[in-house]
Amino acid sequence: MPLLLALIVIVALDHCNAEKTVAAESVVSPSISLGTKYSDNIFFSAQDAESDFYTVLTPAVQLLQRNERGELAVKGKVDSFSYADNSSLNSLDSEVSANGSYALSPLFSFNASSLHKVDSQADREIASSGLISTNSKREQNRESLGLEWALSEKTVVGSQASYSTMRYEDKDYSDMRSGSYNLSVRSDLSQYLSETTGFVDLAQRRYDYEGSQVSDYTTVTIGLEKKLNEQYSILAWVGPSLIETDYDNPYLQADKEWGVTAHCSVDAEFETSSLRLSLTNEVAPDNFSNTTVERTTVGGGWSKQVSADMRIGIWSSYFLNESSGSDAVFNRNSGKKTLNILPRITYKISDNFTVEAEYGYSRVEYTDYDSNIERNSFFINFIWGIDNILK
Repeated sequence: MPLLLALIVIVALDHCNAEKTVAAESVVSPSISLGTKYSDNIFFSAQDAESDFYTVLTPAVQLLQRNERGELAVKGKVDSFSYADNSSLNSLDSEVSANGSYALSPLFSFNASSLHKVDSQADREIASSGLISTNSKREQNRESLGLEWALSEKTVVGSQASYSTMRYEDKDYSDMRSGSYNLSVRSDLSQYLSETTGFVDLAQRRYDYEGSQVSDYTTVTIGLEKKLNEQYSILAWVGPSLIETDYDNPYLQADKEWGVTAHCSVDAEFETSSLRLSLTNEVAPDNFSNTTVERTTVGGGWSKQVSADMRIGIWSSYFLNESSGSDAVFNRNSGKKTLNILPRITYKISDNFTVEAEYGYSRVEYTDYDSNIERNSFFINFIWGIDNILK
């Protein structure tokens, strides 16, 4: 947090000086939304599923300050959940984040970010990791600092360090601390392949599950980013990974396992529509079972601007979370497959008023326990906001 505060002061002072010489931009965007959602399985139960409605009221604000040398964005929101039948699930969640970057010179720049988040919904991670939990309140904090140094017009060296904590109100879940460090080299390869950037990346992460285990995860990857034509681009990387795990349980032996981390994605941008397909294999934390898992993710999304005021789209994801070694014995999510499908329509009623409607389908299959969970949901959300109250 001190590093981010220092960045805020630097950008703010530079912004004052920039106003005297070049155009600077300040934006304040408030909004408020009111939505209602129906779920036919609010607890993600394999048997005796229970349905319910809830409403969520979300006031939010976004602050942006930008000039030719730096940018600072601060966002904040509060989500007030009220359930029709299960009032014990009512909660007040919140999120505050700040992201900033600043160029000290044409060759050297740095960035910093900070996040504080409190959430409590059982489906808070199903779209990003395929994992589900109880409605236990969770508090997250994350700080990061990154540096970039341009060695030449074509080659840039970058490094990033971050630290985060995750704490649960329910003591059935272990609190977690994690830290990571990343070193990368990116180079323009256009002289060999048109519109291509290549990169090499070294990353190390540590996941410390309180009272459970410590996992160290190291990867070395090589990849490229290429624009195939005006519409299509591709991003891919691959490399070896090593995960080393020590357990607090004296009856479990330390594990060391080699693997492969890989990613491939294709993006397409057309005049009125966009498409994205991706495939990823990685080791990631299972925040609800106090372990790490090997996660394979297949994702896809399509959206289209039907008219000046209406946009439609559909997004889907498939996750396979697997544990190996000693973790597989205790991980409740080991061998879990999750499918999500989410079609959505957005209609802009006026410059300041928008309505969204979406249907969600999720299916979770526990292969080790021969158990399946399904959920259908419907959500409609009304949003009022102003692009910039300073205009």
